[in-house]
Amino acid sequence: MSDLVVHDVVIVGAGPVGLFLAIELETAGVKPLVLERLVEPDDGIKAAAVGAAGAEALERRGFAGALDEQQVTLPMAKAARAGAGPVKKPGGHFSALFVIDQDLQRAPERHSRMVPQEALERILAERASELGIEIRRGVEVEGFEQDDDGVRVRTSAGPLSARYLIGCDGGRSSVRKLAGFEFPGAGSRWRVSSRTTTACACGRARAR
Repeated sequence: MSDLVVHDVVIVGAGPVGLFLAIELETAGVKPLVLERLVEPDDGIKAAAVGAAGAEALERRGFAGALDEQQVTLPMAKAARAGAGPVKKPGGHFSALFVIDQDLQRAPERHSRMVPQEALERILAERASELGIEIRRGVEVEGFEQDDDGVRVRTSAGPLSARYLIGCDGGRSSVRKLAGFEFPGAGSRWRVSSRTTTACACGRARAR
């Protein structure tokens, strides 16, 4: 490809997805390099919780204790449940309205972990550092070319070569756009009634 060092995998994005993928690859013996355009982690308000399936995946990888330490309580949960009894661990939500009765779930012991995204990113970044994973911050991908041997990546810090390039850089992914992958989405099919604590989906409604 070139005289550059050829990385096994270059991951673009040091959010939860990119960091977790890097940890998985490193654990499997594949050396990742993570690129992140932000110089410092973004501590702004983002996702407030980790879904049940995601939490279980993290627990299987030994993060249960760290999640316990970072888990927060949600004072607004009682109001979201319209005063219906004691506050429980949220089983899930409908469009950010916590109206799912955990007792009626098929597996009520499964629940979201109220761990903010910024805390999860710190947990994963610490683990990545322990494993010796290289994270280059302040580096933005500007383009790339692929051939039979791999990918040559043009970045704001200079060119890189890799066998694989993976975009984990969010809904506005620059990697996706540069690759020409369509992501048109679809029009909303959700409706919200003005009646109290009512959620409507695809024409089916439940009102109180």
